[in-house]
Amino acid sequence: MIDEKCRNCANYSPHIHFPQVGRCLVFDTGVSESDSCSKFRRISIDDLLSTLGREGSVYCATCGTSLISEEDLKTHSRSHCLTTRVVIDEAIAEESKAAD
Repeated sequence: MIDEKCRNCANYSPHIHFPQVGRCLVFDTGVSESDSCSKFRRISIDDLLSTLGREGSVYCATCGTSLISEEDLKTHSRSHCLTTRVVIDEAIAEESKAAD
C-alpha cells in the first residue's frame, strides 16, 4: 500500500527548491509533504504520461529534475516522488544572500 501523504498525492505541487513543502490544489494552501487528508488521490502513471505528452515533461521531486522521456518516467516512478507541476517561487532570488 502506498503511503497516503501529500508527497504522493495528485493534488500536491512541491516547491521547486524546497520539495518538503508545497501547495495543495484542493485546499489552495501551503502543506508539508508529510501531511495527509481525506482528499488524497494517488498520482497515477496515466496522470504522469498524460502530462508528459501534453507539457513535454514531468518533475521528479526526489532528484530535483525534469523528466522528458517515457522511459525515464517509468524508471523514476518505481521509487521516486513524481509530480505534474511544481511551485515556482519568483522571489527566491531576492531572499538569497549575494555571493560577492
